[in-house]
Amino acid sequence: MTGFTHIWKKSRSRPMPPIVWALFTGTALNGFSTSIVTPFISVYLYAYEGSPVALIGLVVFLQTIANAVMQLAGGELCDRFGRKPVFMAGLAGVSMSFTGLAVGVAYNASFEYFLALLVLSGISSGLFSTAPSAVLADEVGEEQRAEAYSTLRTGYNLGYSIGPVIGGIAASVSYTLAFSLTAMASAAYLVIVTLYVRERNHGATPYSDDRSQHGSLLEDRPFILLLVLAFLAALVAAHMYSPLSVYAKGIAGLSEKEIGAFFSLNGLMVVFLQFPVTRVSGRIRLTTSMALGMGLYAVGLALIAVQGGFEWLMLCVAVMTFGELLYLPSLTTLTANMSLEHRRGRYFGLVGLTGSAGFGVGALLGGWLLGLFWESSGAFWLIAAMISLVCGASFWYLGVMTRPKTGVDGRAPSLWKGV
Repeated sequence: MTGFTHIWKKSRSRPMPPIVWALFTGTALNGFSTSIVTPFISVYLYAYEGSPVALIGLVVFLQTIANAVMQLAGGELCDRFGRKPVFMAGLAGVSMSFTGLAVGVAYNASFEYFLALLVLSGISSGLFSTAPSAVLADEVGEEQRAEAYSTLRTGYNLGYSIGPVIGGIAASVSYTLAFSLTAMASAAYLVIVTLYVRERNHGATPYSDDRSQHGSLLEDRPFILLLVLAFLAALVAAHMYSPLSVYAKGIAGLSEKEIGAFFSLNGLMVVFLQFPVTRVSGRIRLTTSMALGMGLYAVGLALIAVQGGFEWLMLCVAVMTFGELLYLPSLTTLTANMSLEHRRGRYFGLVGLTGSAGFGVGALLGGWLLGLFWESSGAFWLIAAMISLVCGASFWYLGVMTRPKTGVDGRAPSLWKGV
């Protein structure tokens, strides 16, 4: 039974709030708009602008850093000014950025012009990236949060799996068309947010930026541990992307088409399996689900050390994707459960920042270590597997550390609700 069938049946037996379906549509548009251009921006700058590869790498780096930093800033702004205005400002910024890029293609703009607008798109997307999670935490009860976050993740990956096909066709016609489609999809998401997202005030303490509240967050040992583990988990997850692609091409000798199949498999598994996996894992504690997810990452990484054939590596990617299905929705749900209502933006922003930083460091460090272990690459993958095992054991310790009272559904009824 597919994830969509589960979502449909569940919506009939225990309906989720309409905002979940509105954001499902919006995140699908966001995934679609992102994947339309992501594979082709570097191609355009290299092939049509004649930009050096090093400068293209600088563009990607600056865009990623801007996005990561703005996730934290966006979370703070969500707490201070509300979810909706920050949400709308970020989407408007993305839409305007890609409208400007479309115009730049038409008029053969300079490299500096493209750099500025791509960094602006990173800033804008980071600004609103924590808003959907914060909105769902406000609107959806604890018993349905894991399902709601899984629904959004399914929507994003549905759009992301369609985007590259449309983007490839559009780019073959005109890069102006490709960038314009991204701008229009972001504008459509903005309309959805305008119509369906509302501010909720549950009587939470008004925003105040005093030092005692900063201190209390730093003294929240379980959340600080969660941040450290989110960094390590993202560092491990990065190995399934950049280092694996380099390994598959340079050592295993696979073609670009075969390497692309890895990412197609990952996206399709998320689309069709995320919701049923979440339904099954909902019977155990969130930290247990996250520990199991990191354990599956470890198995997948260790198996890469065995051989490098296409079918075998597809199996490894499938195993790691199952780990991703267990880990990511649990991380988002746990962040929502741990956060104070008037500090949710800050909590989501911190988790987003550490995750993005971990992914960036993982890609950079993984590439360097793979080069170092090029002649004995099996050792490289075993090291990554060991890091994943340590991370999984630490998530288990986080669950022991909090010692929640467990509800009938296997989740705790108050924060330490669901740990």
